Amino acid sequence: MNFSAHNYSQEDLERAKHTVDLPKREQVFLKLDHQHHGLGSNSCGPGVLPQYELLPEEFSFRLRLKAFARSEIAPTELCQQAVRG
Repeated sequence: MNFSAHNYSQEDLERAKHTVDLPKREQVFLKLDHQHHGLGSNSCGPGVLPQYELLPEEFSFRLRLKAFARSEIAPTELCQQAVRG
């Protein structure tokens, strides 16, 4: 799993030709990637090896976000807290 948080949307990324073209927005866009397709596109070389091919399949997961203030708890302490049901 991979994630990223940015002040620009996926549409902004697709329209921008350069990073200076990205508008900084007030919102934070969180992108979660469950899996990544293997390297290779078959456009100018070999395709993805079968064991690394990402095929559509149903999956589920849970995500819990918790707001915090650095003045109250350090991020390193927060990540060490146990998650309760």
